[in-house]
Amino acid sequence: LDGADGGGLGMAGRAVRPSRALLVFQGASFGQASLLSMVSSFGPIRQFLPVQQLGEGAYLLVFYDLRNAQNAIVGLQGAILCGARIQVSPVDEAVWAAAPGPSGSSFKPGAVAVQVSNGSVTNLEVRQLLARCGEVFDVQGAGPWRAAEYYDSRHAAAAVTALHGASLLNLGVVRVEPLLYPSLPAVPAAQGMQPPPAAVLQWMASR
Repeated sequence: LDGADGGGLGMAGRAVRPSRALLVFQGASFGQASLLSMVSSFGPIRQFLPVQQLGEGAYLLVFYDLRNAQNAIVGLQGAILCGARIQVSPVDEAVWAAAPGPSGSSFKPGAVAVQVSNGSVTNLEVRQLLARCGEVFDVQGAGPWRAAEYYDSRHAAAAVTALHGASLLNLGVVRVEPLLYPSLPAVPAAQGMQPPPAAVLQWMASR
């Protein structure tokens, strides 16, 4: 998927793929509560967990919304909390197992696969349908199957519930399902994205 604004998701190697998941490093740990209070100012948080393999002061931070995560990268990088400098590193969502699926697959946060019985519809029409459940980041594909992503991963879940099985005049019967990654080890990091250390990969895969 590539972003509608041209920024791009980098899945085709054309740009850096923005991520909802970040590794946050605090030079000296002054308690999880203080850091959580700081990062929460950027938006609703899905996960905030210590990463013990990286030592004290290292946390996995996952936002629901891509835009909140990108704002957090800018706002947190180099910030000082209780005298300690904060560092932030994006994590490729391909290695963050949000929800294990069949055959070792995992759901891609915020993304849905859309099947329409009328394969001649445009991606704009698919976007307009999906926009009933939230703001859409991008839609790609052609024919009966399309891949789409919401800014907010909660809106993808709402679309699966609200739109799956709908029958619409111009689209035909619609199927909306979670989009699955292949098994974690087979997914390469997007171009320009810093891959997490091996210990973190193993830790994420076990979540």
